[in-house]
Amino acid sequence: MKQFFSLLDGMMEYRQLKEAIEQGRVPVSLTGAAAAHKTHIIASLVYQLRRPALVIVPDESTAIRFAADLNTLLGSGCCTSRPGTMCCWTSTGRPASLSTSGWGP
Repeated sequence: MKQFFSLLDGMMEYRQLKEAIEQGRVPVSLTGAAAAHKTHIIASLVYQLRRPALVIVPDESTAIRFAADLNTLLGSGCCTSRPGTMCCWTSTGRPASLSTSGWGP
């Protein structure tokens, strides 16, 4: 799977996005890419930077689909979703500062 995450390193746009996050220029927005490409980019950033990602999507069905795809790429249980929002982290574990206790059903 490591090779899959490093495929994007050759793209200038991906490197710029990754550099912006590393330098603390967040939040970042990703538009214009197909859902499959967004999933690949998000999974690669989460894996390579070892940082959680808060992903905001337009509806619950999109959140469910993104969470399922990201869980496949990053490892089962790496994404938690609620209507319109999900949070993803690496398989090394959920960040201690991440709390989902206030999230509704």
